[in-house]
Amino acid sequence: MNSYDFQDLNEFYIDKVWLPSSAMFYDGILLEDKIEGYQTLSVNGREMLSLDVQTDNILNGVLINSQRLNSRMLTIKYKLECKTAEEVQKRYKYLMQLLFREENVHITFYDEADWSYYGRYISSDDVDG
Repeated sequence: MNSYDFQDLNEFYIDKVWLPSSAMFYDGILLEDKIEGYQTLSVNGREMLSLDVQTDNILNGVLINSQRLNSRMLTIKYKLECKTAEEVQKRYKYLMQLLFREENVHITFYDEADWSYYGRYISSDDVDG
C-alpha cells in the first residue's frame, strides 16, 4: 500500500502558522498574524440575504418597481488565548485599535477570496472571564 500526502483544502498556513479557512482580512490585516493567541472560530452572516422590494399594487397582483440587497451583520466568533490578565487587557486594547475605523473598510475571508464585503466594527458581546 502506497502512502500519499494529504492537504486539507479548508486550512492554510501563513509563516507556518495554521489558520482556519474562515480567517478574516480586515482592511488588509490578518488578525491572526497581528495578535498572538487570536484565532477566528466561525463567521456567521455570509449566507443568503433578504431583498428589499419596492412594489405597486395592480389589478392582478403587484408590479415590482425595484429591488436591492439589504445590509447584513457579520458575526465573527474568535478565541484569544493569554497567560495573564494583563496580557488579556493589552491584547484586547490592541484588537480594538486594529478594528476601530471611522469609515468602511474592505473585508475578505480566505475561503471566499473572490468576494468582498465593506463595513466596519460596530459592537462586541461581553467577554467571558
